[in-house]
Amino acid sequence: MRLSQLLKLKQDLQKHNNTKLEDAVNDAIAHVNQLAMSPTRLSEADTFQTLNAEYRNILPQLRKIDELKQSKIQDLDVKISEWDKQYFIDSYEMYESQHKLADVATHRDIRKLYTYENIKDIVKTRIYSYVDWRYPTLEIGPGDGEFTQYLTAGDPLYIVDIHQEFIDSTKKQFNEFYSTRRLRPYLINNDYDLSMLPQKQMAFVLAWNIFNYFPLEAIKDYIKEIVKVMRPGGVLMFSYNNSDRWQGAEMVENAFMCHTPKHVLLPLVESLGLEVIASKDYDPTVSWVEVRKPGVATTCKAHQSMGAVIQILDPDEDPKSIEARAQEELRVSLDAQTRFEIQRNRPDLLETAVEYKRLHNTTLEKALDIIFEQEGLDLSEVHNYKNHILMAQENMTAESIEQAREENLRLAKKARSNND
Repeated sequence: MRLSQLLKLKQDLQKHNNTKLEDAVNDAIAHVNQLAMSPTRLSEADTFQTLNAEYRNILPQLRKIDELKQSKIQDLDVKISEWDKQYFIDSYEMYESQHKLADVATHRDIRKLYTYENIKDIVKTRIYSYVDWRYPTLEIGPGDGEFTQYLTAGDPLYIVDIHQEFIDSTKKQFNEFYSTRRLRPYLINNDYDLSMLPQKQMAFVLAWNIFNYFPLEAIKDYIKEIVKVMRPGGVLMFSYNNSDRWQGAEMVENAFMCHTPKHVLLPLVESLGLEVIASKDYDPTVSWVEVRKPGVATTCKAHQSMGAVIQILDPDEDPKSIEARAQEELRVSLDAQTRFEIQRNRPDLLETAVEYKRLHNTTLEKALDIIFEQEGLDLSEVHNYKNHILMAQENMTAESIEQAREENLRLAKKARSNND
């Protein structure tokens, strides 16, 4: 018998539990005894005694059957364990010879085949419970973006894939502004290397329909890399092929997915210092795990960042110069948390600095330096405020430049009109 057949037999044996039958017989015995004690039925006492005896004879038989079932299940467990060892070896060979070398067309067909419509809403709900605009989010292996649209609340959203075609396909789902300013695509050429990503930043990581085709050794190595980019309190959600279920074992036998039984996978994940917060199984072969990195996620972000609109005073200014000024203006802007702290403790400082910036045509950073000096603030307080200056080049929007260019044209027309 193959592993899938052994698992199905074990499942069937466990499904038919004699405990319920034994409880039903005990209830029947109690009922018979109650009837036998009724004054109106004393003349039928012999009948009730006979029924009682027959019921009691059933109990030892049920217990014997249960003992035989448990013994058979133990025998099956031994055989299943033997098959486990062989399937682990087969999965690694399948990964090296097939899945690792599969082309884009093969990956696309697989993802379509095993992305079940009936569980999309469930997965979407789980994603929404974790994605937070205050933190960056990462999707590993987006494919054609089946779930990427549900991750856009993460700011920014990073995606990594081994195929440039999938990255391009995912980007096409979004408008140019989002795909160029908020989406961070990376092509991975070195297996699980995520060193190009910001470390200890991601609050949520999704790897859907990826680890289904990885052997346990590869999953372990990949999760180690993922942990490096997760912030404390961050959550990783990934699907896998739970071959503790006979349907999952069939996937291995048909060379579709790798052998990753839950009873081995969950302890492996915990050995990496992660807490298993949820483990779900849905028919026919959909399983996933949600794990959390120790700690509590914190952020200084008080609202989603926005770009700035830069007015162009010189009609002939080069667009690159416009962009550079916009980036500089945003770079020296205070981030949300700093604004909150200043407004809470010294609201007058921010108002004064903004007014000084406007009157003297300077940056907010320089205006604050002057105000700090005039107020006689100690260096430690200045240092704390200045530490929150936002490096916001990534938030400088395409819309800002377009609006600036339109203003440029308007001013140019006005200048020509005045000259005429």
